[in-house]
Amino acid sequence: FPVAVFLGTAQDLALHLRDAAVRAVVLPKMRFLRYPDPGGRLNPHVDLRKVDEESSTGQRSTHTFCLYLATCDAGGETVTLDKVREPKDPMSDRFAVGACKPKRGRLFLFPHGTPHAGRPVVDVPKVLLRGECYMVPNQ
Repeated sequence: FPVAVFLGTAQDLALHLRDAAVRAVVLPKMRFLRYPDPGGRLNPHVDLRKVDEESSTGQRSTHTFCLYLATCDAGGETVTLDKVREPKDPMSDRFAVGACKPKRGRLFLFPHGTPHAGRPVVDVPKVLLRGECYMVPNQ
């Protein structure tokens, strides 16, 4: 699959997928997430696959996407980790593989098995649309 981790705009992703001869199928049950207060965070975890209930083949999602709807100048980064950890500071930079800063219009796409977490929000609110997708060949 041509996208391990993607960071850019939705338009950039569409161009990338077109060049890779695949298209993303987005599952219909997306969620808006809002962190209205400073300190809101999401502990380290991996996302599970979801079944596309609209697919006759029972296709399962392979990737998670986050579309940021607000910019946070401080905090709130989605951090990819080397593995899910439970030390005193599981989101320490020494365990981080990468970080995505919330910026309005930014799209972050990654495989479900990627360990990740949400760093504490400082600049509020943090608002995003989160969902699942899978890729199919263009026809």
